[in-house]
Amino acid sequence: MVLLFEDRLTTRMSDQCPLCSNKLTTDFTSGEVVCRACGAVAFTIEENSPNMTASHIFTHANPKSLEVSHVIDGVKGRLSLNDAIAREAKHIAEGIIREGTHSSVLEVSYFSLYIACRPHNPMLCEKILEEFQTMGLKADRKNSMKVLTKFWRFYRYRRTDIESYLRSLIEDVKSSPYIENYVKILVGANANILWAKVRELSAALLKNHEFGGSSLKVRALACLNVACEKTFNSFGLENPVSLDLLSYNFRVNRNNLKKMSENVTVTSYEDVAEM
Repeated sequence: MVLLFEDRLTTRMSDQCPLCSNKLTTDFTSGEVVCRACGAVAFTIEENSPNMTASHIFTHANPKSLEVSHVIDGVKGRLSLNDAIAREAKHIAEGIIREGTHSSVLEVSYFSLYIACRPHNPMLCEKILEEFQTMGLKADRKNSMKVLTKFWRFYRYRRTDIESYLRSLIEDVKSSPYIENYVKILVGANANILWAKVRELSAALLKNHEFGGSSLKVRALACLNVACEKTFNSFGLENPVSLDLLSYNFRVNRNNLKKMSENVTVTSYEDVAEM
């Protein structure tokens, strides 16, 4: 679902998380309404819509959207995918369909579920492909990438400038007295090189996790944590940008951050293995 509004939100369709029923909170930086407890994204906010108000929910009633939604729900049930994955897949699919692409329902459904599932559980992507093969998708593990790349230019990115958001997080981390002293003493003149590598790697990791059940803040911080781990280790140093430091400084749930960091780590190793 995408909630559109003209003013800063003071009311919402629901104040409860659809997954755990805890309270939702609005993150205006990332444009997401997220659960305070589990970190799930309930829906995405789009500002300054000329025709809609806070009480309207953006949905599509065209036949293709309904067919794709039906396919996604079917695969979700058969593979026991969680609600967050299905919801994100439908959101991605709506963005593609709005662009008017000439593609089959199966192709759009496969791409959307693959992208939505990967940040949650990359291991399930293979099962998703197998499921769509049984449904008639003409693709195997090798040429399925043709189906995926077919949609990248129609992929509906969030309004937020994600890389700018990530850079602001990195600057906040760098300005921490503990991190600043650690880098100054142990890295010295190579500090700029180290942070450049952190920025490059964290941005690359976040591109694989632009959508997912966790909020943008959690995903960005998880990618930053993994990037720092790899970069500081490459300099022969322990990573000072720990989960504890990030969860405390940025007020996010440590368990959610840890889980997302583990997903990012698994995905990063998979990408290396496929190269």
